[in-house]
Amino acid sequence: WVKENSFKPTQSLTALPGYSSAKVPISSLEEKEIFSNLKVLIVDDDPSILKIMSAMLKMIGCKIITASDGQEGLEKALQTLPSLIISDLLMPKMDGCQLFERLKEFPETFAIPFVCLTSRGQEDEKLAAFEKGVEDYWVKPFVISELSMKTKKILLREIEKYQHLFASVNNTSTLNQNVDLAGNLATTPLPQLLRMIEYMGKTGVLVLQEGNQQGKLLFQQGRIYDATYKTYQGEKAAIALLPWTNGTFSFFSQPLVTIQTIFTSLEELFNKLTQYYQVQQLLEQLPPKESYLIFSREFNQALASSPFPSTIDLLIPLFNGNHTLGQCLEKLSENIEVLELVINLYQHQLLVIRK
Repeated sequence: WVKENSFKPTQSLTALPGYSSAKVPISSLEEKEIFSNLKVLIVDDDPSILKIMSAMLKMIGCKIITASDGQEGLEKALQTLPSLIISDLLMPKMDGCQLFERLKEFPETFAIPFVCLTSRGQEDEKLAAFEKGVEDYWVKPFVISELSMKTKKILLREIEKYQHLFASVNNTSTLNQNVDLAGNLATTPLPQLLRMIEYMGKTGVLVLQEGNQQGKLLFQQGRIYDATYKTYQGEKAAIALLPWTNGTFSFFSQPLVTIQTIFTSLEELFNKLTQYYQVQQLLEQLPPKESYLIFSREFNQALASSPFPSTIDLLIPLFNGNHTLGQCLEKLSENIEVLELVINLYQHQLLVIRK
């Protein structure tokens, strides 16, 4: 797990015995069916490695996502929620070690198995990686047959986790024969639970409970169909529930009689949750939402002499001293681009707190 500072040699994959040009035997139709709902993210800055690894995974039957550096890998992991991440260690922008650490910061990605790709195979580095919690450590050059077998083992283990969760119904199931699953979010993270429901194609209601707070996520054949939480319904309720890390859950298999309100995929919902996190980080740079912000004299002078983004036209009628910052942000729907402009104006004292 030591940083790779040495020159990265040309990487190659060792051909399989008995197969020219490193060709891989095609997986059985049964295997392809088993893995067809699983996604694997490959992160490597070498296009040839991405191409060969993608070909291998395509033959297994799973869906493939690729990224050329750690930053792109993080974004795609949060957007697509893969069942496995295979990442090179030495990459631009964000290396594999940094990517692994960042993935652990998000509840939706911290439990995803992570495999290291590297051209260095020192035992101390392997040991350090395993101590950090990586799933496996693959040293280049590769033997394709070994990679295929190792990948299948990891994916089968993920499938077994899903099946085990649904099989291990606890005593709460005796209260209602329709309870498929019940447990604790502290031991079964919600993102893992949602991926499992999606993979199993379940229809029913997932009830989340923490103290006197309760939320519901409704599923139709594995897809989130509707959600309720407090006064929220639909997508807003789902996004409010996704960050839950404590409390209990119960899944009830039953036909749905409500109207569908959510038409976005689970990946898109988690992507919107990521945007929500970004908004919260940006809001920390602004005064309390109860504050009243107005444009300063310096802004009026700058507006007359300097070009501003067209979005400034959205802000001028809002920040007139009659609306709180919270009311302004609500009208702007907390748009990240506009929010960044508000922060920029505030930091340059072009937007100031009304005295």
